[in-house]
Amino acid sequence: MNILGTPRRPVVWEARHDNGWSTVIAQQQDGSFIAFASNGQAVCVDYVGANITHAHAAVIAALRWKSGHRRCTEQCSDWRMLLSPFEKAPDLGDQQSGRNASTRAA
Repeated sequence: MNILGTPRRPVVWEARHDNGWSTVIAQQQDGSFIAFASNGQAVCVDYVGANITHAHAAVIAALRWKSGHRRCTEQCSDWRMLLSPFEKAPDLGDQQSGRNASTRAA
């Protein structure tokens, strides 16, 4: 619930990668996070917990392990928010892995 007593809306961030895979982090209504890496087929959740930093690290590790994707290129997208809440969402731009001064996903 937010300060107005209304249910918190889920927030979802996604980054698409040059190998056809996507990484997704979602903040659930209870404030916890889930994360997964997928190639559009079966989705297996790679992280469930209360920390967005851990969710980000887990999803990047899952992408590397599942798909062999080691480093993002210019063809990989930045993280983008798919659902916008009324509350301010954590900024994933500070969660970098792979490239300096960029919000690339890995």
